Amino acid sequence: ISADEKNMKMLQEKDLVSDVKPFVTNELVLVVPKGQPKVELSQIATVKRIVLGNPETVPAGNYGKQVLTKLGVWEQVEPNVVYAKDVKAVTASISQGAGDAGFIYKTDAYCSR
Repeated sequence: ISADEKNMKMLQEKDLVSDVKPFVTNELVLVVPKGQPKVELSQIATVKRIVLGNPETVPAGNYGKQVLTKLGVWEQVEPNVVYAKDVKAVTASISQGAGDAGFIYKTDAYCSR
């Protein structure tokens, strides 16, 4: 089970898995600390500290970087990005107010309420 298509493709190429079938899905969401105003994606370039899982090792971080790249703001916001080791660390950083916004999975946001 993997949250990352890249890892699943690598396993297929090495003939370590025969079939790849999605059986659950999740959504990437942008969260802010409790009590802070919601941040729209169109406002992301104004956020001072964006917490993101390391895009090299954290699927949600990679997806977050893809979103920011697709919006055309990655190079602008990259200096404001604080990297975390995993989605739980992103969630904790946002919950503790160590970041102004962060990308996590919807299920993690729901569980951290």
